[in-house]
Amino acid sequence: MIDEAIDQAVVIRKSDTKMQSENNDSFRSYCYYTNNPIRDFELFKVEMEPHASKESDGHSPKTQEYILVVRGELTLRVNAQEYVLKEGDSIYFDCTSPHSFTNNQETLLEFTDIIYYS
Repeated sequence: MIDEAIDQAVVIRKSDTKMQSENNDSFRSYCYYTNNPIRDFELFKVEMEPHASKESDGHSPKTQEYILVVRGELTLRVNAQEYVLKEGDSIYFDCTSPHSFTNNQETLLEFTDIIYYS
């Protein structure tokens, strides 16, 4: 099981992850690591189809989100600010307030997303 204490390396295949999808499968997230008593973060791989968007109501108090764009261009809106992130760009922010993700491009957007619970 991937959420237990380990004494050796653990490989997680994409096919082993739990996929969550929204907006008619235009926003797909794959959870590789869940938070638990020995891990205070979650790690996701996210795929967004062209012109897709996703709204988040925000997460629990004292939570931060860390994003790294792997492919494409992400428009992130948080706290009345808009950030455009291109391949290789990263951002972290207090994700307790509402925020949104948008792919305004004609190509698939892929990014990693870590949600840290402090």
